[in-house]
Amino acid sequence: TTFFPPREPDDVKEIAKIARDLGIFHIVNNAYGVQSRVIMSKLRAAMDAGRVDAVVQSTDKNFLTPVGGSIVCSSHEGFIRKISETYAGRATAAPFAQFLASILSLGEEGYERLRDEQEKNRKRLEELVEDLAQRHRQRLLKVFNPVAVAMTLSGLDARKIGGALYNERVTGPRALEPGDFGVCCERYHSAYLSLNAAIGCREQDIEVAVRKVDGVLSNPPA
Repeated sequence: TTFFPPREPDDVKEIAKIARDLGIFHIVNNAYGVQSRVIMSKLRAAMDAGRVDAVVQSTDKNFLTPVGGSIVCSSHEGFIRKISETYAGRATAAPFAQFLASILSLGEEGYERLRDEQEKNRKRLEELVEDLAQRHRQRLLKVFNPVAVAMTLSGLDARKIGGALYNERVTGPRALEPGDFGVCCERYHSAYLSLNAAIGCREQDIEVAVRKVDGVLSNPPA
């Protein structure tokens, strides 16, 4: 349901119908999706229209915890029971405690306020990146993604741009060349930079990040 742009989310509702008709398992990777009301409504529609056996989402991407935890949910109690009985090896219980601490401290109202802020920040990020792209003779990629945006890096070395941003302590954006591992498709027409406005970000964080991207693009590394 959630990917780095320019790839858009899969049509989980139609996939759920196919899974139902063919009698095959359908497990949804909902990595960033819980924070987005739009994505969650699409998941609900998929469950109502077809077959969704389970949905997996990251705790760090949605609930402000350290990396390492995930939540598996399903409308089938037996499926969840089988998963809960699976031996987790020597995995630590820390992600469980971290998620519990986070969600109890936020509460439902606190989490909904963060979702409101995320939606506002996503709009602000798009405004800033569109202006940034125009000033550097690039373009904002018009794709559906409720968490992140992307712009072209035509004529620039995306790997060097990414390295320069990392040195500026801007670690979230992904700068990719058409053939790089993790690119949205094998034959994408341009190098690109994606930036996100995930839950927990503040407007000032986004403005600082975009300002640093502007600085790197104004003096691209040789």
